[in-house]
Amino acid sequence: MVGGVTTTTSAFDLTAGGVWRFGMHGPDGRDYQNRITFDEIKPPERLRYHHGGADDLEPVQFRTTATFEDLGAERGSRCTRCSRPRPSASA
Repeated sequence: MVGGVTTTTSAFDLTAGGVWRFGMHGPDGRDYQNRITFDEIKPPERLRYHHGGADDLEPVQFRTTATFEDLGAERGSRCTRCSRPRPSASA
């Protein structure tokens, strides 16, 4: 829990094209509905997804790529995440 925010997951399908639907519940009682759609899952190397995209959700839309790098037994691993705004339909 960060800053009094909790999260409730209603659906989670970690496959290409699968969806993660969840609600974030603010300390002020407001709910923020979210949807992430997984675009690419390439274990153990990469995860790509996009956030948003429906009228019943918060109007935040972006694409994210997370890459995972094995640094060896002594150093562990590195995760790098890059997010970019998702272009609007009118762009």
